[in-house]
Amino acid sequence: MSIRDKMNENSFNRCPLFRGISIEEHDAFLERNVNDVVNFDKGETVVRQGEVINSMYLLVKGIVRTQMITQEGNAVEIEMLEAVMPLAPAFIFANNNKYPVDVVTMEPCTFLKIPKSDWLNEMIHNEKLMINFLTLN
Repeated sequence: MSIRDKMNENSFNRCPLFRGISIEEHDAFLERNVNDVVNFDKGETVVRQGEVINSMYLLVKGIVRTQMITQEGNAVEIEMLEAVMPLAPAFIFANNNKYPVDVVTMEPCTFLKIPKSDWLNEMIHNEKLMINFLTLN
């Protein structure tokens, strides 16, 4: 099964990272860079607030809730993300590159995991991808 088969039909068109990029470019990008496909059941924690970001997680199927834990230990919902969206793209290359929120699945979800170094290399060689990434952030 190809990586594209794991995504919702036409979902790449909804991802702001791939706007203006052909299906062929998109598929070649995924084949070159996705080192893992990760599935989570409903209610599982994908990442925790404060974890170091070593890879770009691209939500390709499902819905997740992002939440922050206050100093008092209460969970405050920040937003809901629906496929296809990257997790915390503004923080992947930050000096303090840690997840700012917990990410919890609201239904079964699938993520594509792309190593940070591969993501950076692709942006260096694909101006449209880099502009999309910078615009998203």
